[in-house]
Amino acid sequence: MIEEIGPCRAIISDLQRMRDTAARIEADAAPTERLREISGSDGAGRIIENIRAEEMDACLVWRANTAPPSGGEAWDDFETRVRGLRRRRSSRATVFW
Repeated sequence: MIEEIGPCRAIISDLQRMRDTAARIEADAAPTERLREISGSDGAGRIIENIRAEEMDACLVWRANTAPPSGGEAWDDFETRVRGLRRRRSSRATVFW
């Protein structure tokens, strides 16, 4: 169970569900928006099967990392955002995303 992890220092997304998880394990949490999940586009909140049915070509292009979806974040930008944080994190910190 997650409670068995015990107290630790954690760099977490600033989303509420990550704050809740950190509290459950009594982590010394350092929230940052840089660990938010990738922005999935104007399709955020939609069912993936519906997006694929309506916009399969756009899905394939995004997954192949050749272009971001309409209103979305490119994979390279996401990786740069997260990788930059990982380089600076303490060796004693656990990163949760």
